[in-house]
Amino acid sequence: MIFRSCAVIVLLGIGLRPLKAQDTAPVHDFVDGIYAWDSNDQADDPLPDEKVYTPALIHLFHDDQRRAGKGNIGKLDFDPLCSCQDAGGLKYALGPISMSGFTTSKVTVHLSDSNFSSNITLFLRRTPKGWRIDDVQTNKIASLRQFLGKE
Repeated sequence: MIFRSCAVIVLLGIGLRPLKAQDTAPVHDFVDGIYAWDSNDQADDPLPDEKVYTPALIHLFHDDQRRAGKGNIGKLDFDPLCSCQDAGGLKYALGPISMSGFTTSKVTVHLSDSNFSSNITLFLRRTPKGWRIDDVQTNKIASLRQFLGKE
């Protein structure tokens, strides 16, 4: 009886690979997908914020726009994914990905073209809809969340 129970448990486990904290492939695929889209000059058809950012960061985007007033540009007058005006045509390279448990990750992205070079650090959070960017650090901004949260 005990043998049969153990055999069932083993058989149920075959083919199932538990997610490990160091499993960076889903994070890599998420970030690579965002930058592949942006670098292919898709600026006229950007990915929806809901597919890129956490709800908390989107809320800060909306607060920034609300504070600026109708017809005005808020503090966020640049693309946070490149810390520039237009990500179209930029080349990108993903740096090392570090995981912190199962729900947070950090990855640095190196961006460049003939006139521009920058490193962007993305802080990601696993949500029910998958990985999303929860904060951004650039050469000029230590934390996008703090930058947008300031009155």
